[in-house]
Amino acid sequence: MLRQTVVPIIGLLLSWVITKKFSLGLWGEAIQITLWVSIITHLSSWGNAEYLLKKISIEPGKLKSFWQSCFIDRLPILFLTSFGILLYFRNITGVIITLWCVIEYIYESYEPIINFQKKFRITLIAEIIGAILLFPLLFLFRIHIDIFSMITILMLADLCKTILVTLYFKKELLPIKIQTPDLGYYTKALSFFVLGFVGLLYARADLIYVTTYMNHSDIAFYQITTTFFSFAKSASSMLILPFVPVIYRLNKKMVHKLSFQFTAMGILLSIFLFIVIYFILTIGYKFEIALQFMLAGFFSILPAFYSYAIVIFLFKHHKQNKVVIYGVVGILLTLLFNALLVPSFGTLGTIIASALAQWAIVPLYLYELSKIKTTS
Repeated sequence: MLRQTVVPIIGLLLSWVITKKFSLGLWGEAIQITLWVSIITHLSSWGNAEYLLKKISIEPGKLKSFWQSCFIDRLPILFLTSFGILLYFRNITGVIITLWCVIEYIYESYEPIINFQKKFRITLIAEIIGAILLFPLLFLFRIHIDIFSMITILMLADLCKTILVTLYFKKELLPIKIQTPDLGYYTKALSFFVLGFVGLLYARADLIYVTTYMNHSDIAFYQITTTFFSFAKSASSMLILPFVPVIYRLNKKMVHKLSFQFTAMGILLSIFLFIVIYFILTIGYKFEIALQFMLAGFFSILPAFYSYAIVIFLFKHHKQNKVVIYGVVGILLTLLFNALLVPSFGTLGTIIASALAQWAIVPLYLYELSKIKTTS
């Protein structure tokens, strides 16, 4: 949770510097690349965080051997994705992006250990130091910066934080024992990968469409505004977190009631936050934002509040597969609505498409909930 909060904040600070000092288009171009780096990183991690955390929890005495095995077992997919990047770009930019993906592979490998040992402070320190390094590097390029320089700076910042975390866990996890990758890992961790990957695509399907079909300035505008919207959703969700243990003990009737209560809480807090966000975007970023865009953004985050308790209840009754299937439906609907609305409405069409797709999934969750016969 800490990293999920710190990283977007750093990203927004960086976006403000880039858009004010250089250009909106440069930030949009960088977002195109960082989005696909994150997707490739998720592919190469292949459910590592959840799978390894489960194994370590069962046999904590084998933490080092489990971690090393998972690190080696996932190397084939890292090699495949790296080769794909080099083949696609065929230039020095492709080499930098490949190095960046390798660095992210190493950094993400420590996530299950950090979560298991609750060493969240090292993550916070690494992220902050990596961010601090960004701004002196940007100062060096203050006269002129292009996309190659931009991704090189981002890669170097990630390299810095990866070195810090590696040094921290050096005695505990290194050196790595060379061994043959166990390809059986991919089937063992498949369910963890699919659940996480569908969640990633569901959350970013709109941005994937935007980075594919819109110009760099529109990409930057959409990414910055929706990141602020996500903060509003996250802030409201923080109010819900204390109720999670209770949800597992409730019956269906109470889950329905709690869903409405969460939605009411989310609406009240989000109204205040969206007013603040509007002034940040219009005054801080000098964006011209239509009221319709803000309203669509507001309605796009509400389904998360309503579905929160329902999804947890479905997980309690082992309906994870259904949640994944509905996530795929959400991805397809997001892409479909974007294709229908973006040509006529631009970025407004994208945020409306996101809202429609989010709300379209709610009846599916309710249908699945209605099929659960137990009153527990």
